[in-house]
Amino acid sequence: MVEVAAATLLLLFAAFLLFRRIVYQPDPPPGISGGRARAPLAAAVGSTPEEAVVVSVTGSVQRARGSGEWSMLAAGDRLQADESIRTAMGARAHLRVGDQSHLAVTESTQVTIRELTRAVHRFRLDRGRLAVDYKPDGERVLKIEGEGTGAVAETHGARFSVLSTGSTVAVATELGSVKLRGTQGEVVVAGGQTATVHSGESPNPPDAIAPVPVPLLLKVAGTIATDDEKLCTRVSGSAGSGAEVLVDGLPVKLDREGRFSIEVPRAPKDKERVLVAMRDAAGREQSGTVPCDPLDPRIRHVGIDWDAEEVP
Repeated sequence: MVEVAAATLLLLFAAFLLFRRIVYQPDPPPGISGGRARAPLAAAVGSTPEEAVVVSVTGSVQRARGSGEWSMLAAGDRLQADESIRTAMGARAHLRVGDQSHLAVTESTQVTIRELTRAVHRFRLDRGRLAVDYKPDGERVLKIEGEGTGAVAETHGARFSVLSTGSTVAVATELGSVKLRGTQGEVVVAGGQTATVHSGESPNPPDAIAPVPVPLLLKVAGTIATDDEKLCTRVSGSAGSGAEVLVDGLPVKLDREGRFSIEVPRAPKDKERVLVAMRDAAGREQSGTVPCDPLDPRIRHVGIDWDAEEVP
């Protein structure tokens, strides 16, 4: 019996030493390096990297990592943090983020993935519009930052859209609620509401989404061929708060009041018309064409009327 007890004690002691050496590694005392620092279990799980899966691609959509070269994006591709995608005119891409949340990158948009973990999904919207259907998942949060504006749209679960013009970020919420934060304050944009924030300012109070937006009014000044034969026309006008104006697919810089003015070159040489389009945060779009007519210096007023049809 004594021998059995001694053998048992020896076996238990050997198991304890094995546990100390292999399984259990205590944190080193303060000031002593060389030990293995261990993060709390919750933090380790929350920081586990995730991926965004490309569900579908329409038109020309490209991807790039960091400052690397752009390449074509295809359905089935997987995107990680520090990757960007951009869509051309008429193109779009649908991403699945997490288990059941979706993000649509609409035309003429560029967005960068900043962070994808179990705790945070963070994107930077350089320009353009994102349509988001984000499902609640515990304390996980979605953050969409407006590049260069200091604005952030944040939610734990909502169906909404974000549009960035480079100087203004607008949010339109369909279901749930989204917190829109600027450098000087924040507002909560509930379902059926929209709000905007200008760079470096507080967000405007949320308003109800109008069923039909204010028309985009354009003033088109023809140019004289003998002055500049390379110029097609000059387009100027104004857009509603938080809306984006695209001329031939390229975003136009708007001032604080939504006014814009741009000279459109005649390229190619046989160019006859200019495509002018506007979209708001809710995804409603309208477009029209402006003729190139350098031989007629008269001022024309062109009105583009909205229709009630919404573009998701």
